[in-house]
Amino acid sequence: DADLALCMAALRRLHGLDLPVQRRFDIGGMIAGYEALCAPLPPPPYPDLGQTRCQVAGLLGVQERLAVPEVFCHGDMLPANLLILPDGSYRLIDYEYSGRADPIMDIAMLGIYCYFPPERLELSLQLYLEREPTGPELARLYLYTALAGYLWSLWAHVKTQAGQDLTAYGQDMYGFMVQHYGTLTTSGLLSQALAEAPAGHPARLDGVPA
Repeated sequence: DADLALCMAALRRLHGLDLPVQRRFDIGGMIAGYEALCAPLPPPPYPDLGQTRCQVAGLLGVQERLAVPEVFCHGDMLPANLLILPDGSYRLIDYEYSGRADPIMDIAMLGIYCYFPPERLELSLQLYLEREPTGPELARLYLYTALAGYLWSLWAHVKTQAGQDLTAYGQDMYGFMVQHYGTLTTSGLLSQALAEAPAGHPARLDGVPA
């Protein structure tokens, strides 16, 4: 718990700097890129893939609808990318994927990399905010864990077809997409988030404007 709190403090500090970097961490663009890489390969061995792709399109539409202000984010918040030094200080390393994004995206990435169950995922957000998260904030957390799970499941399929043994990892990441999409659609969190979104064209989960 102490290490997790330190990690959330490191992310909070990084996001607060709001470094003037124009590159975005565009999760929708990354998904599209890996779908293009998967197109000439044997289909990924994930169940109900066609349905899931429609769900992903819907979630990306919701992300756009929420229009959360973006800050500079790490983009690849693996536990190994936070170095805790003997004196108790820390260093964040490896900014290959860094760019502007919703800050909650970084917390979601850490959560799926660590295989966090929902209670620990939500604890991470609570530690980051230093208060209890609101319903819309929890919705954003599960939105990004679902999208990131799908993204990394495609990444794992590409790597597996190139000769690396990552099939189980891909299945696990795909499982996050399925599980957390279910959380969003059954909990009412997404409806709360959309109710507080800026005025505009509302989005449905199938990605088609209502």
